[in-house]
Amino acid sequence: MNGTDASHCITDEAVSCKSLYYTLNQINQQSSTTNTSWLVLISSDQVISSAISISLNIDFSCLALCGTSNVPPTISYNSSSLSPLLIQGPLYSATSLILSNLIFDFDQDIDHISTRSFITHYFRSVFISNLIITNSADWLVASNAVSISNTSLYENYYSDALLILAVHSAILTNVNVIGTYANTDAANRPYAPVLVYSTTTGPSVRIENCTFHNSSISKPDPIFQVYGSSLFLALYALYSTVIISNCDFGYTSYISLTTIYIDSYNPDVQLSGLSIHNTHNEIRSRLGHISLLSYNGQIVFQHLSFTHNSGTAVKLECERCILEMSNCSFTESQGQVLMAESYEIQLRNISIYKMTNDLFSDTALINIEETEDVYFYEYISIRDNIGTAIKATSSWLMFEEGGMIELVNNTGKNGGGMQLDEFSFRFLSSSADIKILNNTAANGGAIYIDLVYHHHIYCEDVLELFNDNFGNITIENNNAITKGNQVLFEFGSHPPADIEHCNSGDKYTAVYSALEIGNITVFPGEKIKFDAINNDICEATLYVTCSENNGFNSCPFIVSGSPKIIIPGGNNTITTDLQIRTNINLTYIDTDAVLKLHAFCTQVTAVASMTIKNCSLGFTYNANDSSCHGCHDCDPALYQYSINSGNACVRINYWYGMDGRDNPVIISCFFPFCKNTEVCLIKSVQPYTYRALPKAEDDQCVLNKGKVLCRQCRDGYHFTYLGVQCVKGSNCGWNLLGLILLAIVINIIIGLMWIGIIKFRGGLTFGITLGPLIFIAFGNLIPFGTVTSFQELWGFFSFLSLIIFDNRILGFIPVCTPISTGVGQQLLNYIGPLVIIGMIITIVIVTNCCPRYSNKVFDNPLQAICLLALVTFWSIARTSISLLLPLKVGNSYRFFIDPNIDIRSYYALVWLIAIPLLIVVIAVIVFMAVSPFLSRKFNTIRIKPILDVFHSSYKDKWRWYCSVYFTSWIFISFFFQYNSTFLIAVAIFLCVSLAHFIIQPYSFMWFNIADTILLFDIYVLYTINLLYRTDDADVPLTMITLMVYTLAVLPPLCYTIIFASILLNKVPCIHKACLKTKRRFKRRSFIDTPIDQYKTTYTISDDYVNVTKKRTAGLFDFQAIEEDGEPPVIMKRESILNN
Repeated sequence: MNGTDASHCITDEAVSCKSLYYTLNQINQQSSTTNTSWLVLISSDQVISSAISISLNIDFSCLALCGTSNVPPTISYNSSSLSPLLIQGPLYSATSLILSNLIFDFDQDIDHISTRSFITHYFRSVFISNLIITNSADWLVASNAVSISNTSLYENYYSDALLILAVHSAILTNVNVIGTYANTDAANRPYAPVLVYSTTTGPSVRIENCTFHNSSISKPDPIFQVYGSSLFLALYALYSTVIISNCDFGYTSYISLTTIYIDSYNPDVQLSGLSIHNTHNEIRSRLGHISLLSYNGQIVFQHLSFTHNSGTAVKLECERCILEMSNCSFTESQGQVLMAESYEIQLRNISIYKMTNDLFSDTALINIEETEDVYFYEYISIRDNIGTAIKATSSWLMFEEGGMIELVNNTGKNGGGMQLDEFSFRFLSSSADIKILNNTAANGGAIYIDLVYHHHIYCEDVLELFNDNFGNITIENNNAITKGNQVLFEFGSHPPADIEHCNSGDKYTAVYSALEIGNITVFPGEKIKFDAINNDICEATLYVTCSENNGFNSCPFIVSGSPKIIIPGGNNTITTDLQIRTNINLTYIDTDAVLKLHAFCTQVTAVASMTIKNCSLGFTYNANDSSCHGCHDCDPALYQYSINSGNACVRINYWYGMDGRDNPVIISCFFPFCKNTEVCLIKSVQPYTYRALPKAEDDQCVLNKGKVLCRQCRDGYHFTYLGVQCVKGSNCGWNLLGLILLAIVINIIIGLMWIGIIKFRGGLTFGITLGPLIFIAFGNLIPFGTVTSFQELWGFFSFLSLIIFDNRILGFIPVCTPISTGVGQQLLNYIGPLVIIGMIITIVIVTNCCPRYSNKVFDNPLQAICLLALVTFWSIARTSISLLLPLKVGNSYRFFIDPNIDIRSYYALVWLIAIPLLIVVIAVIVFMAVSPFLSRKFNTIRIKPILDVFHSSYKDKWRWYCSVYFTSWIFISFFFQYNSTFLIAVAIFLCVSLAHFIIQPYSFMWFNIADTILLFDIYVLYTINLLYRTDDADVPLTMITLMVYTLAVLPPLCYTIIFASILLNKVPCIHKACLKTKRRFKRRSFIDTPIDQYKTTYTISDDYVNVTKKRTAGLFDFQAIEEDGEPPVIMKRESILNN
């Protein structure tokens, strides 16, 4: 190919295409050929103006694209939106692809990595040799086997990886990967310049004589962290083989985790002749330049050179692996040499020289954790380093015979030469020559042995064990800044009785820790505080480390404030001046970070784990100074905060959260929705005024609720009936059906109870039932739960609300329902009125159809109907008002019953039910009020018997007063729900109570007295709740609590006794006994009283036929008294219902 041509060459057999694109398409037309090898020779530069995008659906054995000249031709690509694609159809996958002697220059830059630059699929094998790839993006090669040799990749940009090999077998020989730049703006996080990926069993990777230089981030950002490596091997199947030899890795920066990363389940890894130099990774990372993550396998390192780097050299995390490391040198670098947690480790001929770290940090050059066998063979030299030479935790160290271990001139925090925990010390064995010379540490110049957690031990046994385990050991000229120049034994808070025996001579020193610090949780900007137990006062120096290899405040965030603090004796909570300022998202990304706070006293030290959390509720993160801030725009009368203490407080019975647009809002919210936590005391806030905000919004809620204003269930929970609480459960549909049936049955029983009251005592005509209704209706509005001491009364009034057909008490049954919104739950409360309306219709039908039967069941059916209608109206009004109440959250209006729902949503259709019903109720109330004055205008003659039922208990001039209570109740229902109008509601009720006391509207004096007492009772409850709902979460005075419970419980108890006595008096047997007693007293009084005094006149209202009977001496009917127990009354009335 040496030119350009038109598209007709593809189908014209007489013409050969001269461009790469058309040539490949022309080959794809040769479907009749089978088992053919195609050789495409390219002699001149090819410019691709669009994607190759060719799917070869023909049967051939090999396709070769080769350059023919000594100077390889260039294949360039001038489109930034499409990527070349070369695919062999899956039906003919036993084919090979060869790319040789070519230059690929796709002119990519960091801002235009939209898709991969070259993709091959479904070839059995791919051979790449003598290629130069530049200005390219991600290459994806998916094949069974790939061989790449004598190929250079330089100055390329990538998103996932520059070279992605999804293969079973990969061989890379003489491949140079130089100048690769990861795109930090890409949607995917970069892995590595070279990524080998395999999920098939037994994959193999061989990399020889390769160079990986200058891997970097194209736009380095100190806040954004890229997690990748120079070489990433993801071999997720069993029995993988990895051989990397004679490769050079260097001049890499900003790749924050590792240089070589191998992730495989059961690998056989051989690394030999590797040179890693001038690479700069994050020191705080727990991964190393060579990182292996596995479960079982054989790992061999030979002739590894590691120099002028930063970061841990080798990190091994493999439960059942065997690591062999020999003839390796680590020099003039910063960080650890080996971090390992494995089954067996063998170290032979290791040299560690001039490794630097933060002075007196926790860094250990060889750091072994939970490894069963650690063997040291031949010559081990660890000299002139900053960091403890060898640290062992729960590991078995064995220094083998014939070996020479030299730990010379090292400087660490705990032990310059060795740091051992109790297990490692107890099971250590040594037959080699060990020399620990000229080392320096803060504690234990030569060896530091941690016996903090061991109790009931004797120093005599400790010294004997030390001499037995360390056979031929030389310890000289070591120095400790605090204590223990040579060997230091540190015991816990329970030192051995013979601790002085461990201080014998100059070689051994024993101390015991008297300082303990509890774990710490802090958010950015909050002052670090902790609980400390100290036997004696000490002046401590505090510092923070982020992982085992970090020193004083050597973390990727700013630690500000004074590190000096006085820790007194005893148990104390210590507040320091230290503050952490960091990107909270960055902190969570680094899951390997181990944050610790160190308290360093003269004699003892203490370490506590520390967790950086997100900003607590009441604080928001500010990226400008990397810390959490309080709400500056919030009303200080409702909200207080202290960044130093890390506490934010909100006024009692208020909710703090977000309005859906990340703007803080503070809205009144009280039990049974929001709860009161512990009292918050910050700044100059008075006690019992504010409560401490919890960690999260949902933690403000009770009864497993959450979301805005605690009106919805948390995840995994469902509402109970009417949304009273939230419980766990599933298959809630049948539960709802059962609860609805139960509500219907209960409402029918309550309706029959009211009918029974009418039958026994004449009902509303005597006003005896209006008092309980007023008490329950007005008392049910009181938010008793706002005061902790009164919360039980919430359940009590929920039970009493059954009288007015509010079925809220059924929500206390811990059974879930499928309705997930408060609005939907509240609609269920219309079931009670529907049931009673059905009962009223039934009474009307029975009375008209079967009057004789009706007279036996209902003494006065009209009064029964009126009473049921009144209670039904109350229930309808209560439910409708709860659905119509609005609530402003931020800049939007929501349903008060469910602030998670905007009133403009489809739930606004609910108003089409609530508004008409409430209008009907209000219209009836208004009509009842004006009917006594406009009876002729309204022509109320036919309904006058109904009006008389409601008006007959009142004096003639106050017959309209029956509407006052209902009207005031509606207004109070609206005002009671908001803190800003709560006082108005109380004032309205006070006016109603005073008016009743002054007017005395009832025609019966004892009704006036009883209802006056009830109204005064409710007013006192309102006043007490008003006082304590705004100033206190609990009532400090027991007498007030007792008074509230008495005022709430005594009236229902009295009415229960009255109605019970009425009921019992109507029971035949009890009535007969009472009647005999009554006769006996009457007969005596009749004998002593002149008969002419017995003269009584009975007058019935205008709608009845007036019958007056005078009892005179000659006409007095003693027989009637004997039979009826009272003077007979002859009364004739017309049919009320027929009227």
